Amino acid sequence: MQNISFIKLSYRFLKTLVSGIFSFIFFLIFIQIFTVLLFVPLFPDNKKQKLFFKKVLMYYSRFFVFTLFNYKTKVINLNSEKFAKPSVIICNHSSFLDIPLTLMLIPKLIIFINANILISPFYLIIRKYVDFYSVSDGVEDNINILKNKVDEGYSILIFPEGQKNVNNKISRFHKGAFYIAEMLNLDILPVVIYNKLNYKINNWLFFKRGIIKMKILKRISCNDKNYGSDYSKRAKAVGKYFRDEYNSI
Repeated sequence: MQNISFIKLSYRFLKTLVSGIFSFIFFLIFIQIFTVLLFVPLFPDNKKQKLFFKKVLMYYSRFFVFTLFNYKTKVINLNSEKFAKPSVIICNHSSFLDIPLTLMLIPKLIIFINANILISPFYLIIRKYVDFYSVSDGVEDNINILKNKVDEGYSILIFPEGQKNVNNKISRFHKGAFYIAEMLNLDILPVVIYNKLNYKINNWLFFKRGIIKMKILKRISCNDKNYGSDYSKRAKAVGKYFRDEYNSI
């Protein structure tokens, strides 16, 4: 019995090691491509050029996520959401991988994150192609800018917990996302990210094992009063709905 257990452990270790090496090689190859793209001039007024790079980043994010061979990744989209209509996408935040997971959904995406995260090397590379806004600037102060982007077909991604949460629990939702949705008459689109075991551990990511599930829930219409009549009540009601869905995965 001990020999059988040793063989199983050895096989699992070698499988994790080999899979991790291949994942890391793929990552290195594609990160070099994006390093080269850093030196490609990006003209702010050229919307077609900027959208092209956003689409490249979207497909790269998909490739990156699904070449993490040691992770069982599953996207659950029971309502066949196409992301064709702009919305405020709300998502829980437990790891830096939440950004690639959400970037792979659509190219036209505005993301609100904490200012201290923007200085990390990963974000320094991709911020040239992604519309990042700092939460510290105040979401309310960017309404006019956001309206113009929404008119161009952009959706807005916000992590309503306000910070990374690694204890596998959904914290209280702040009201900023719901305020924006109310001011711009946008639907709320909840996206639940569930992880198990080592997914939340950033060090030596490629050589860990785990499960990633991303569940895209049904849109909540801006006219739906079942979640409250104003953004404050909706923050509480949607937060409860979100936690129930997270616990059911």
